[in-house]
Amino acid sequence: MNTTKILSLFALVLALPVVTPAQNLFLVNRGNNAVVKFAYTGGALNTNGAIFANASAGLDGPYGVAFDSSGNLYVASAFNSTITLFTNNAGILSTNGTVFATASSGLNYPFGLAFDGSGNLYVANYLGDSIVEFASNGGVLNPGGTIFTDPNLSNPAGLAFDNSGNLYVANTKSSTIEVFTNRSGTLNTNGIIFASASLNTPYECV
Repeated sequence: MNTTKILSLFALVLALPVVTPAQNLFLVNRGNNAVVKFAYTGGALNTNGAIFANASAGLDGPYGVAFDSSGNLYVASAFNSTITLFTNNAGILSTNGTVFATASSGLNYPFGLAFDGSGNLYVANYLGDSIVEFASNGGVLNPGGTIFTDPNLSNPAGLAFDNSGNLYVANTKSSTIEVFTNRSGTLNTNGIIFASASLNTPYECV
């Protein structure tokens, strides 16, 4: 199981924690269209971050980040409705991003990203009030997305799977957490409200 955690910064700081298996820390800094890397050396994280990728790699209002089980990095750019892929080659992450998916795949201001246990990628469409699934076939993601909607989705932002394969979604507009249950390996696309008390514009799940 991929132990990657992901730290995203929304505007200044509005999101959550993630460290790669090599213990390097990656931050999405939306304010300057960049992904910043803090390298793990000598048993500790370097406090001086270095720009890993920025607008020159196609990033435009980045928000969601996720690593797949092979160590490839996916970054969701909200402003241009694009997911950019940075491939892992023998343990070295390429800084040259390639476009994995765009609005033609169903993206509409994508925010949160999350992989399920089968390697399928799920994306929260913030302005589309929907979730887009990119299915894995033999470990290769299909760039043609499948969209599912639900009446309770309301500017969805953060996504997270639990160990049972249930998907949790943070709805910012309605200030709710919604859950889509996993039934024998199939995700139920009819969500139910899991929590709302004390929530105020939630952006992330982990």
